[in-house]
Amino acid sequence: IAALAQAGFRVIAPDQRGFGRSDKPPRIEDYRMQERSADIVGLLDALGHEKVYLAGHDFGGFVGWDLAIHHPERLRKFVVFNVAHPEVYRSPPPKVPGRETTNWFRTFFQLPWLPELVARSGNWYLLSRNLVGTSRPGTFAESALGYYRAAWAYENAIHTMIHWYRAGFRFPKTSAANPRVHVQTLVVWGELDSFNDASLAEPSLAFCDDGEIALYGDAGHWLLHEKPAETSQLLIEFFGAP
Repeated sequence: IAALAQAGFRVIAPDQRGFGRSDKPPRIEDYRMQERSADIVGLLDALGHEKVYLAGHDFGGFVGWDLAIHHPERLRKFVVFNVAHPEVYRSPPPKVPGRETTNWFRTFFQLPWLPELVARSGNWYLLSRNLVGTSRPGTFAESALGYYRAAWAYENAIHTMIHWYRAGFRFPKTSAANPRVHVQTLVVWGELDSFNDASLAEPSLAFCDDGEIALYGDAGHWLLHEKPAETSQLLIEFFGAP
């Protein structure tokens, strides 16, 4: 955020619904993709921005793809970190032999209340350990983890955060009539990602009129934290003049 602001951009970094200090609707259906995307469109309307440069990572990346497909008129350019085009997930390439993933948690999160209880146990031990264990050494210092624990606990946010996974499973978004992305797009991936395999990056370009890829071989899922200076410069150069 600081690097982009110093380069002349105004940076808008909202807590999405269910997270942080934003509203936390109680129903699982409140976290369907159309609701998530409508939040961002509504935010742009409220702030008076007709078009923006958009960047998204993980959950933000899924919302970003949806906006690029259904609301391209609101975007100047789009950068997505470690998330493939939604059509790629419908027929993903074969998994890399011997490559272990931690995707079991997506199934576990479908259970009612138990995931929230497990997440809270031991002062958020499993979630904290997951951040440290799936990133480069030193990425998440103990002082930084305190902010994450506070965010997970704030207004029981962990409950509505997990609703994102529940909604994605119970209310999957149907294929768009035209899933092509006409906005200039940059797909960025840390090749050591434990959650989303980097092999999904290349197939995403097949759905982009003007797409390119940037790979980081020594970073993983938490690319923005692992490579803050490099990814900031990448955004600044791709977006161009503020």
